[in-house]
Amino acid sequence: MDPRHLATRTAALGIFVSVVVFSSAAWSQNADEDWARFAQAGVKAYGVNQVEAALESLEAAMKIADENFADDDPRLLGSLLNLAPVYSSLDRFEEAMVMVERAVKMHTELGGPENPDLTVSLPMLAAIYRDLSRFDDAAATLNRAADLMDLVMGGLHPRAVTVREEYAIALFRAGRLDEAAAMFEMILPMWEQSLGPNHIRSAMSFSAYAGLLRDMGRNDDAAAAELKVIEIRQKWENR
Repeated sequence: MDPRHLATRTAALGIFVSVVVFSSAAWSQNADEDWARFAQAGVKAYGVNQVEAALESLEAAMKIADENFADDDPRLLGSLLNLAPVYSSLDRFEEAMVMVERAVKMHTELGGPENPDLTVSLPMLAAIYRDLSRFDDAAATLNRAADLMDLVMGGLHPRAVTVREEYAIALFRAGRLDEAAAMFEMILPMWEQSLGPNHIRSAMSFSAYAGLLRDMGRNDDAAAAELKVIEIRQKWENR
């Protein structure tokens, strides 16, 4: 597996349902109620891949939050982080970036640089940087997220190891191949410590590592990694 393709955008659900979208004319005098109505409608629409309906509702919720709620209000942060994926799904990455950069700034101001909420917003921001081909920025953001996850949940938590791997892939995409290889060499034993021997997740990482080694011209090492993939998959299937 080419490490470029290991981290992919989450697929939207394919079932469509009717979702009520509220126009601005339907707004009441209660910002709390209006925000909740638009936010719930938008999240529901996005969950069933009604992207345009989600966009209309979540932009309305964002407008209400901006105009009525304080910077430390969780509804404002929720609006930013709900709207950003919709913009990304429409390839409006610059707008998504503005949303999540603002959320990261707010999380940092509200809880400091070790705010656990940053374990959500930082990987989101890194994914947008990746979509914009800003791979050095993605790598720096993922490294920060991984360090924080080590602190918050422990370095062997599967989410923390996943973010480390995404960091390695961002290094690869940035052309920093030696750094990417060193990171993969750190990550591979972490999967075994986290999930146990011969887990399929280890096979995925060995496959990505093999693709990186091929790009580096380290064909013998790549072949050894590919054999490891086969070995783990066989043991996984026969477990």
